[in-house]
Amino acid sequence: MIGEYMTRQHKLKKISSQLSRDLLIVMLGMFLLTSVLSIIMQYRSELEKTEQLLKISLEDEISSISREVDMYLEYELSNMSMYYSRNSQISIDQFADLFNIEELNILDRDGIVTKSTNSDLIGFDFKSEPETAKIIQEIASSGAVVSEIRPSVNDPYQYCKYVTVEIVGSTDQTAAYIEAGYSEDYVSEVIGKLIQETAANRHILEHGMIFVFNEERKVVSHRSDLIHEDPDMMAAMPETDGAAGQLIKANYSGRSYYQMYNDYANYRIFALLPKQEVLSDFRMSLLMTVVLGAVILLTLFFGILLLVRQKVVRQVNALAKTLGAITDGDLDAKADVRSSVEFDLISDGINAMVGTMKEH
Repeated sequence: MIGEYMTRQHKLKKISSQLSRDLLIVMLGMFLLTSVLSIIMQYRSELEKTEQLLKISLEDEISSISREVDMYLEYELSNMSMYYSRNSQISIDQFADLFNIEELNILDRDGIVTKSTNSDLIGFDFKSEPETAKIIQEIASSGAVVSEIRPSVNDPYQYCKYVTVEIVGSTDQTAAYIEAGYSEDYVSEVIGKLIQETAANRHILEHGMIFVFNEERKVVSHRSDLIHEDPDMMAAMPETDGAAGQLIKANYSGRSYYQMYNDYANYRIFALLPKQEVLSDFRMSLLMTVVLGAVILLTLFFGILLLVRQKVVRQVNALAKTLGAITDGDLDAKADVRSSVEFDLISDGINAMVGTMKEH
């Protein structure tokens, strides 16, 4: 009898152990699945953030260069306008040649062209068309207007960047504003003068940088404090597998980078960020995810295991004792495990069976 009791207890312990193992396997599987999904999502998130960072860095760099070019041309034309106000007797063509201007217009206060390198424009009213009327409105409030590059009036196949400023100190009512159209070649020269200083030593996070290459595919601007670490960057412009504005991978001197490029005038501007720096936050986040997931896993495992033992194993043990007593001949033994509907049915079934046995 003692042997049978010990056998039943041993079987119950095996059931409990098997239940614990099955529960642990299921929870480990869930943990691995959620961890893999979390890693994939976090990695994608880091790449998206890197792509956005490099894109913003390129846009900011191009905007900075564009502002510097606009300011340079505006300042240059302002100085020219003062020269013109003191030497208004000079012909318009001589003035344009003197300052390397592709197209030149002199306007009166009403926006009428009084002098021009294009005779067909003389008498043209800037207020008669929306685009030119906007120039007159803006110059009246700001004193200078710089437009984007657009086709020249003289030659639709020739593109110019137009700058309009007020002629300071002019006593001639027919010469209130001066508009200059700078050729693309001249604008490129100006960009070449300014881009090296504008783009030099630009930081992206701690070890990221901006590189500018000219049309000869040679670097003209870089981050000098880090360039010694990657001498390959001083070589010719790298071949690009992706399109402009697309995040791509590159290797310099054995180091991996994420990079993106955009073109501006005759220059190609690269934004680079070391892969190691990109993934440093990812690794820290991954470590925190794994540690937190492990803590949650263990807490849930022991909590569920305790609950199962409390609600299931003990009730099964109680039923096993009752069945053992009945097996030993005690037909007065009653099954009274009422913790759930299922155990109610089992207890009632055992008791009905014992009652039938007693009747026979």
